[in-house]
Amino acid sequence: MESNSTSFTQEPSSTIQSLPISTVIRPDLSAFTFSRVQGTQCTKLPNTIPKNVPFTIEDCKNAALFVMDISAQVTIDCCENTFILIAPCEGSVFIRDCHHCVIVAAAQQIRLKGCTDIKLSLYTHTQPVIETSSKIQIGCFRYAYPELNEQFRVAKFDVLNNVWHEVFDFNDTTGKNYQILKSPDEMDDWDIKAPTGESVPAVDTKGVNCPVPSTFSVLANLFQTKKIYIVVALGNSLDIIHDIILDIPISKIHGAKKIPAADLPHSIFEQAAQNAFTFIYIMATSQTPVEDKHTSQSGRIVWVTDLTEISALRSLIDKLPCN
Repeated sequence: MESNSTSFTQEPSSTIQSLPISTVIRPDLSAFTFSRVQGTQCTKLPNTIPKNVPFTIEDCKNAALFVMDISAQVTIDCCENTFILIAPCEGSVFIRDCHHCVIVAAAQQIRLKGCTDIKLSLYTHTQPVIETSSKIQIGCFRYAYPELNEQFRVAKFDVLNNVWHEVFDFNDTTGKNYQILKSPDEMDDWDIKAPTGESVPAVDTKGVNCPVPSTFSVLANLFQTKKIYIVVALGNSLDIIHDIILDIPISKIHGAKKIPAADLPHSIFEQAAQNAFTFIYIMATSQTPVEDKHTSQSGRIVWVTDLTEISALRSLIDKLPCN
């Protein structure tokens, strides 16, 4: 049989136009990679990552790594004993085969596979997903630096839409592979430690200037609506919560009211159902909330009975816009 291979070397027909030489300058992806960083720190500063460019972190150990600009996607592979901060990622952050790390990330999606002993401080639009991983601690995003607020705005991240606590584990439904933190105090030892004693970027690790409201435990479910309605139980423990809650400027609270627990009328629950308000009923005493048929109908009544959650509530309210 005669070979047809000669057809590939024939001169092109004069009727075929040659393709123009591309003038698109593609970024050197090595400039957007932290690879084999050991015993030191690396920082990618704000406004240094082109739009739609992914970032890669791989094979790093005993390091502190800061990706402080918006990225399209981030992959973190085979890192150990390393602090990693990821600025708003418009796509997914993939974390694979990492161990003994603290990772702070804001992204559309967070996925872990093959990881152990990871501490996560998260902002995410969708459920964090873990697979074949264990000893994972997860808390709310609370870090900040000067450009972060603007980066959240550019990435179109709604700070009230953070489902960091709604973890999906591919391998187990009992929750034994991860722990949802109940208080920001549990993250106090997650500070950034420079591996070599050198100065680190100006990152607020306590969340004072963080654009994402701090939510823990039951308060993490409040962000389905943006209006907060507070009903404070006036009981013998009122003095405990007075300085924390009642001195907040009323302009910070949409529809704020204070009424005795015993005088909660049905009209309040009806208003919740009609106006899509979220009620936070703070139990300042050990009494049990009175059941009401409107509670289940509105689905927006939150009973806060643990005073340790009030500080998180204060942080949430402080971040609400004034009327």
